Amino acid sequence: MLPVLFPHDLRLYLRAWERHHVHFGVVCSGPRLPLCSSLFPTVCVELSSQGVHPPVLSLPDDFVLAGAVSSETLVYRFPHAHHNTMTRGKVNHFFLDPGMTVGEFSHFNKCIPRLDLLIIPLRHIERSEGVSFDLFLRLLDDVLAALPRTQRYAVEIRNSEYLLPEYFECLRYHGVAHVLNDNAGMPALIDHVLLPHVLTAGHVVVRTSVGRTPEVWLGLRESIHRCIGENRDLYLYLEEHEGRESFLGSLMPLLDGDLAKLSPIRTKAA
Repeated sequence: MLPVLFPHDLRLYLRAWERHHVHFGVVCSGPRLPLCSSLFPTVCVELSSQGVHPPVLSLPDDFVLAGAVSSETLVYRFPHAHHNTMTRGKVNHFFLDPGMTVGEFSHFNKCIPRLDLLIIPLRHIERSEGVSFDLFLRLLDDVLAALPRTQRYAVEIRNSEYLLPEYFECLRYHGVAHVLNDNAGMPALIDHVLLPHVLTAGHVVVRTSVGRTPEVWLGLRESIHRCIGENRDLYLYLEEHEGRESFLGSLMPLLDGDLAKLSPIRTKAA
């Protein structure tokens, strides 16, 4: 039976992994930021132009605050439940418009001065929409080229058919990370992290739902191994879920062997 880790013990594990540039955190709502920032070395808050922004806190210098943007410029077609009845179900003509997209991002930066990492999650585009990969890549390239270089960025897509070498090359050119995720329609995390050229920047972002399947365990371990081996900063975010702390508490002992191999004493002896 796996040991139960209390918050103090969990923080010791998390600090140990931070020495190897592996940062475990959670995705949380704005009101929960004060609590989550006291428990984890990094937190990802959901940002919405229609919602309430998280409070500005006095955060430690080494704390990484990430924001996942919810913006209408990242949606190709408005949902049928959209608050504006005139646009419901219609194609969004401002989808990935550089001016509007960067303008919204600048708004978030003004409201929350301490944003270290901005995650750009693009909604799934149905194949029946006929959005070609070339068109998607051109729009994305225009947005990434317009972004101010004041922070790090990561793009999260939910169309597995866009996981092509040209997409990864576009991100690499702009120094933007690809978010490893296991959303519906995307490869399992273990398959995702093994894709050629999937690591496109010096920082790597993983967003995954809490799960205890072998694929999730293996995906997380392989992400850690690859990033340490390639000297990249890894940010692992668990989606908000009732069992996320217990999930981390179960995960840490399973990674004991991996952590022991990185011990400076063991490395020196070898």
